Amino acid sequence: MGPSASNFTFLEEHSPQLCRLGVLAERYFSSDPTGALTKLRQFGEFIAKDVAAQHAILPAGSPNFDDVLRSLKTKGAVPREVADYFYHLKRVGNAAVHEDIGSPTEALHALKIARAVGIWFYRTYAGGSGIKAGPFVPPSTPDDATEALRDELSQLRKAVKDSNDAAAKAQLAAQQAEDGRAKLAAAVEDEAGQRAFWEHYAAETEAALRAAEQAIAATQANAESAPPQQLELLIRAGIEQAQSIDIDEATTRVLIDEQLRSAGWEVDSAVLRHAAGVRPAYGKAMAIAEWPTKSGPVDYALFIDGRCVGVIEAKRQFRDVPGRIGQAKRYA
Repeated sequence: MGPSASNFTFLEEHSPQLCRLGVLAERYFSSDPTGALTKLRQFGEFIAKDVAAQHAILPAGSPNFDDVLRSLKTKGAVPREVADYFYHLKRVGNAAVHEDIGSPTEALHALKIARAVGIWFYRTYAGGSGIKAGPFVPPSTPDDATEALRDELSQLRKAVKDSNDAAAKAQLAAQQAEDGRAKLAAAVEDEAGQRAFWEHYAAETEAALRAAEQAIAATQANAESAPPQQLELLIRAGIEQAQSIDIDEATTRVLIDEQLRSAGWEVDSAVLRHAAGVRPAYGKAMAIAEWPTKSGPVDYALFIDGRCVGVIEAKRQFRDVPGRIGQAKRYA
């Protein structure tokens, strides 16, 4: 009945409370996506506070997630890309907590982003620079999943099976076996026992988080007495480790959508697509996905008042961007 291997297991020894939050988010994904997003917001906020404390810039008192992110950004303590991940977890987490808004698709992308943040944090601040991050193992498919979500989960499972990562393959096999056991347990009316276990697990996790937050004050005190050169080395290590973050193209599009939307564009790469009949309109600034060109479809074509003013290519994070500039020029 207990949790099996998780995408967050690598954190268990250094930060068991973070590992538990990841396990709970995966558990809630199928039945309670807003619950999953809430746990991932906690995950991001705790890491942000820990990072700020290690740089001796954690705001005094009881800072909220916004306060901490503002401090990290002002001091340049984290790379821009990592800051974007934190802001995404905060945004979708806030919508889940305050408005009870959140879909399984949003939860899936948030899981991938949180795992990337966890890997970056572990490599930079926990001495885990040598950790090998295998492929993301997708959680169980929700019963009410859309066709697009089922396709994405299927592709993620295929990527695991096609990889050479034995641990990821074993995790996927264990998860599928657990899914089978869960269905059998439901059939014999053991749902109450499962629910009691996970409620107890969640309560223990909250207690562990409170205890760990108290320890962050000691981290801040130690950092305040550290030489400036040591803190500068931490910033450099964070930048270096950010170069190895692996976010797939589907999730990269989610992040690009978010950035375009905040800049005033009407955008939704899953809905506003040329193939779905979407066309530019006068009086609107629109980013339309998969717009056809003589060189093939461009990921985003930007239109103002019906006129194309630019194109954007979405690529996996940190993947040979200079080598793709020529492709974008052809599309333009």
